[in-house]
Amino acid sequence: MVRFYVVWWFNHHGRGSLDSVTSVLLNVNDHCIEVRRPKVKNNEVWVPPLGAAMKFSVDGSSMGNPGRASIGGVLRDYFGKVLGMFSLQVGVMDAISAEILAIHKA
Repeated sequence: MVRFYVVWWFNHHGRGSLDSVTSVLLNVNDHCIEVRRPKVKNNEVWVPPLGAAMKFSVDGSSMGNPGRASIGGVLRDYFGKVLGMFSLQVGVMDAISAEILAIHKA
């Protein structure tokens, strides 16, 4: 059924008028453009603070801008030991506001 609709679309939009239906059905991939979202690699590594200090790592994000937002954070000592953490849903807001709220909560 998908192949039928692809052929119909090509023929009715002027893109498949030179190809036979059989050719398009057998070679659908030759007539389509594959769209892929680029993969984002996060290569960040936690770096401990100097001396006897502690470090709070925080993040805030939203599903849409604005959209449902969440914040979170982790408090670690200079050995990397987790001393505390939080994770909260904070309602609807933009991503920048969620980041700022995460910093404020920490």
